[in-house]
This record gives sequence, structure tokens and C-alpha cells, in this order.
Amino acid sequence: MAERYAVSAGNWVAARFDGGTLPGVGDTVHANGFAITIDTSITVAALSTRAGTTAVAGGGFTASGAVTINADSYAGSSLCLALPSGSGAIQNGDSYGSLTAAASGTLLNASTTQNGTANGGNSVNRFGTNNFSGTLNGNSYGGSGAGGNGANIVNFGVQNGNSYGGTAAGAIGSSLSVGGRQIGDSYGSNTVAAAGTSITNGGVQVGDSFGGTAASSVGSSINAGFQTGDANGGTGSNATGSDLSSGASFRGSVFAGSGTTARGVVVSNGAVCVAEATSSTVNAKAIRIGNYGVVILQGTAISADVDIGSSAGLYELATGISPNYPFVEAGGASGFPLSRVLN
Repeated sequence: MAERYAVSAGNWVAARFDGGTLPGVGDTVHANGFAITIDTSITVAALSTRAGTTAVAGGGFTASGAVTINADSYAGSSLCLALPSGSGAIQNGDSYGSLTAAASGTLLNASTTQNGTANGGNSVNRFGTNNFSGTLNGNSYGGSGAGGNGANIVNFGVQNGNSYGGTAAGAIGSSLSVGGRQIGDSYGSNTVAAAGTSITNGGVQVGDSFGGTAASSVGSSINAGFQTGDANGGTGSNATGSDLSSGASFRGSVFAGSGTTARGVVVSNGAVCVAEATSSTVNAKAIRIGNYGVVILQGTAISADVDIGSSAGLYELATGISPNYPFVEAGGASGFPLSRVLN
């Protein structure tokens, strides 16, 4: 794999690069501090704004028109590859967040597409892919530092793929907000308490969630967002499929994990869980209701799989029952048992 690099700013032409020839298959092309416009379809191993053996860090690549870019993208001191809104540009390749600066491997905008995986960096805003209204067809992986998310999906951007927590706490596979949508499953980290997906401010996940093998690992962390799918507790202690809070909503089947107190769903702070099926284990209940969580059991879901917190004002309802019966767990303040509410 040869290192190639730009020697001036401008369009993708032979004179733009070292040696006066076009980069080709197998080459890693460094911006070398220059702004390069990709105005023709290309096939190379990778584009990079990282420093090379000769090339310096910085610069960047921007698509022009409906070009196809067959290359991975590596962010260094700056954004590596930008696909402008409405261009119809396509990247066939993986993206990697920076290890040195707040920079992403790929920036997607409306009517642009990436077919490949998104891999987070080692700190805040070092996304593999920053998706503003575009389409990411591929999985996402959290990186090695908090905030080094694999993919950031906002402004009704879409990800068609699964998300996996990274190797550090807070290194999230995909973060969804402002209508950002993931069509795929989420998996908590197997090494640390890092969520597969974080959903806030109107983000939506259509897919299942799985707690990991690490203690307190979460498949989906949801705050004022929505998930439809199944939620599965993990094998680590307190490993939760979906953690719902502050106006979050969930609908689907819920299953406890095999780890101690590994819940399928934890519901608190005004979040709502509509469970259509539940299943507990020896060690864990399918659903944990915290402060002011709301759970509605439907279909084959049963109350025996629900663990009630100790704060008054919690409700766990069957279809058609109004929330008029506050209760707490046995030994707490006075209230109605689940059997009274559900029947």
C-alpha cells in the first residue's frame, strides 16, 4: 500500500499529487494539509487527514456531484471526507474517527450515502460517521474513549445496521437525536459500561437491544427517544437491554438476562414501557420500575416479571386500566398490590 499525497489544493487531477500521477487501487491518499475536491469517481484504499511518513496532517476531501468514492476515510486533525447535501455522492468504505482532534472520518448530508462501517475515535466528537440527514448502510462501533461514538445520526439521518458499545465507558456505537433513526439492533459493550445506542431528543430505534457481559452495560440508553423491538438483559450484573428515562418510550417484548439483576428494561422518570411479553430468570426480573416509571402490560406479558421500586407514585397497568392506584413494593408505604391493579 503506497502513500500518496496532494501537493496543492483543487480538483482530483494527476498534477494535484506527488509524482504527477493519479493515485490508484491500494494507495492511501493524504490531503497533506490541502483542500481536495473529488469531482470524479475514484477507487483507492483510503483517504486520510492523518499524518503519513511524508504527508502532514490536515486538509480534507469534498465530493462534487454524484461521484462514487471507493475508499475508507481516516480523520486526523480535520474532517476527512465530506459528502455535500443534495450531491447524491456515495462512499463505499469504512470511516474512522480521529485519535488526535474533534474530527470525523465521514460527514453525510441529505441525499448522500455511505456503505460501510463507522468506527469511533478516542474522545468527544471523534465520530466515525457524522450523519446529518444522510444514509449509513452499515454497523457502528464505539471507539476507545468517551464520546468517541461510531456514528452520530441527527436531523432525520438513517442508519441501516447494528450498533456496538466501544472499549471505554461512554464510547457509544450510535447516538440518535433530532429524528435520527436506526434500523438495527444495539449491543452493550463486553468490556465496559458502554451503550450500543444512545437515543435522545426524538431519536428512534427500530430494533432489539441487548445488555452485554460487562457489569452495567446497556444495549440502548433512551432519554426522550423511542424504541420498538425486543429488550434483552445481558450476562453481566445489572446489564440492561434498554434503560428508559425522562419521557422515553418503548414498545415490544422484554426478557431478563442471566446476570444478577440483569433487566430487560429499566423504566423511570416518566418513561413509558408497553410490554407485550415478559420473561424473568432466577436472578433477574424482566422489568424494573424506578421512580415514576410507567409500564403497561399487554398480551402474554405477566406481572410476576416486574420488579417494583420503593418510591410511591409508580404505576404498572393492564390495558384499559386508568393510573389511579399508586403502590410500592412490600414493606413500603401503603398501596395496592399488582394483582389488584391488573385485575
